[in-house]
Amino acid sequence: MVRKIAFFAFRDDPLIFRHVLMNAVRMYDEGGFEPKVVIEGTATSLLKGFVDSKDPDFKLYQMAKNLGLIDCVCRTCSANFGGLNAAKEAGLRVCDEMSGHPSVARYLQQGFEIVVV
Repeated sequence: MVRKIAFFAFRDDPLIFRHVLMNAVRMYDEGGFEPKVVIEGTATSLLKGFVDSKDPDFKLYQMAKNLGLIDCVCRTCSANFGGLNAAKEAGLRVCDEMSGHPSVARYLQQGFEIVVV
């Protein structure tokens, strides 16, 4: 049985976000997991840095993105914290089903365990 894990990253702390991406990629690589990353809150501001290959987390972000692990970006938060254009330009799905934000309930209904950082 596959364990479904949804990481909700809220903080604009690069170290915390790096660990979210590392864990999602590792879970994907190991098998037995279906990891998803939801970028919320001030963490949406980090998306602006991932357009620069000099960013220390650029390769890890690209890997997670290319594997389809970044499930969605909060529309309201990314608009407020400057990451909306970067999300759209990267082709990331922007979610807003809960008054402009992604819904935790949607992930729970799909059988995901929720990890909030």
